[in-house]
Amino acid sequence: MRKLLGFAMMGVGVILLIVIASTFFFSSNAQSSVSEVTENIDGINELMLESKAVNWTIIPVSDKDLRISVSGDEVNDIFKVNRQGRSLEILTEQKNFRWFPSFFGKMVDREAIVYLPEEYTEDLIISTVSGEVTLDGDLTFQDVDVDMVSGSFSNTGLLQTDSIRFDSVSGNVDTSGLISQDVHADSVSGDVHLGYAEGHGDIDVDTVSGEVSIVSSDLNATYEFDTLSGAITDQGTRLKAREYSSSVGEGQYQITISTLSGDIVVE
Repeated sequence: MRKLLGFAMMGVGVILLIVIASTFFFSSNAQSSVSEVTENIDGINELMLESKAVNWTIIPVSDKDLRISVSGDEVNDIFKVNRQGRSLEILTEQKNFRWFPSFFGKMVDREAIVYLPEEYTEDLIISTVSGEVTLDGDLTFQDVDVDMVSGSFSNTGLLQTDSIRFDSVSGNVDTSGLISQDVHADSVSGDVHLGYAEGHGDIDVDTVSGEVSIVSSDLNATYEFDTLSGAITDQGTRLKAREYSSSVGEGQYQITISTLSGDIVVE
């Protein structure tokens, strides 16, 4: 019953995301339209990136200003910039955007590179439809929030956060060098891989279709796993159980993983 209820909730989530995606990225509050972005982010504590059909790459730099450049088709005046209080929002739009083809064929033909001052360590919020997100280099944030519809997330280098949340419809999450006290991930269709640089914190992952893997050199948690049609592997031992509870180390943190169709691996 729990699994059926979870599946129904995921279905409702898909519908809501489709509705949101059809309207969310056309903000009437945008203040300007530009082909490139240069913004002073002194005093900003929330950076928001929102897009359709754009691949994002975020690179830490020693500059003082945030800069964003884009390449590909139809990039003139692509960015809409909205600064409200201590929040900076950067939006992109694609004319004649087609929702359904983004599920069945690769349509992303634009690349946006964000040169982010390394001194920026506040909140990062990313919302994408049909696009990949890559964090390229060592980055530190307070809270990270990523919403993806038909896209993927990955990083190189260290990624240090107080907390990080992923909400994905059709896309993989692949982290490495992660340092975070709280990770939450919901995925409808896609794998979730959390690779830690050191230790780990609380982890809560719920997927419908996709493998979940946790890699840490210093496991210290009480964990609860359940899967409907997947296998559970705990530190190299493959288990036959569909529900499994255990602890490792002093059991300081909580790891909860639930899948409908996907393996669970902890190592």
